[in-house]
Amino acid sequence: MSWREEPVRMAWGRNKMKVKVKANFGIPEVTDGHIQIEGHVALRDLLFLLLNRAEFPFMHEDGKTDPDIEVVLNGIEFPFLPGKLDTQLHEGDEVEIVWKAMVGG
Repeated sequence: MSWREEPVRMAWGRNKMKVKVKANFGIPEVTDGHIQIEGHVALRDLLFLLLNRAEFPFMHEDGKTDPDIEVVLNGIEFPFLPGKLDTQLHEGDEVEIVWKAMVGG
C-alpha cells in the first residue's frame, strides 16, 4: 500500500467512531481536536488518514514514523503499546502526534 492511499475514510454515516487528535502542527479536517472515522481502525490507519492531510509527511513510504515524530495513544508512546502501530482504536481514544522539532527546549 502506498503511503498516499487512504486505508480509512472520514465517517459520515453509521458505525462512526470519534477519536481525539492533538498535534503541534496543522492537520486540516481535525475539528475541535476530534476526527470521526469509520469501522475498526488501528493507530497506523489513523496516521495514514491524517498523513494525507498534514502540513508535512510524518511517516515514510514503508509505514514507519519519522524519527522526529512522537505518537502517543492515551498517554502511552506507541512503541510501548502491545500492538504498537497496529493497536486498535476505540471510541474516545486520544492520539497525540508531536513533531519534536516544534517542541521548545
